[in-house]
Amino acid sequence: YSSPHKIYIGKQKADEDVRRIDQPHVNIWGLTSPDVLMDGLSTSELRDGWLGRVITIISVDRPKYEIRKSSEPPKEIIEEGQKWIMFTPPPPQDAGDIRSACGTHQIEIQTSQLAMVEFERFRDFCYDKMIACDGVSDDTQYLWGKALQNARRISLIISAGDGAEEITEEHAKYGCEFIRICVESFRECIKHNMANNSWEMDKQKIFKLIKKSGDAGLSKSDITRRTQFIRDKKVRDSYLTDLREAGMIRVRMHPQN
Repeated sequence: YSSPHKIYIGKQKADEDVRRIDQPHVNIWGLTSPDVLMDGLSTSELRDGWLGRVITIISVDRPKYEIRKSSEPPKEIIEEGQKWIMFTPPPPQDAGDIRSACGTHQIEIQTSQLAMVEFERFRDFCYDKMIACDGVSDDTQYLWGKALQNARRISLIISAGDGAEEITEEHAKYGCEFIRICVESFRECIKHNMANNSWEMDKQKIFKLIKKSGDAGLSKSDITRRTQFIRDKKVRDSYLTDLREAGMIRVRMHPQN
């Protein structure tokens, strides 16, 4: 991560040449279930800014797997891919002969004036969100800190994919709206799932069990059977008391009793 502006030289190995990468950039596409993700996160990751740099996309449904026959990709996609592979950005006019011949040169895509207006509007929106969250000591405020930066990156990717010479208003609108939806859905997920310690984590698990049961709810015996990982009855009762006093669950007598 400290070498994006220079050449990265890999480790020397006995059976192959040293790998050299000009201006390395790493992109990670990670897949996991929400429960596994939340179990590994705490508010410290919110405060240090790491989660604000990550674009988190949460699926709201569980689609079926589709089985399709193997087929050739469309001709236009093949041709577009070939263009990108064969394209070599020209060196800057002030570059020397050696740098022109050996270096990797960047494609410069400008931001249109209308696109800048969209980015400035989104900047103000994110700032207002941060102030509102800070007013109620909500640590998810830090997710909005890098939202504009992420929106500009998404807009740039869409612009490059369109083969445009600049980021247009439509590209900017798409990037800002995409990031807004991602941040707000992730905030909602954090609100109901993130825990800072094992006590909060087990309590959240009980709450999710009850929530999934819908209006019918769960009997106390059902909760006991399904939370065998909590071995102490008093601890389990304490969780239920906390949830009830917080207004997250209601306790009532079963109609048959």
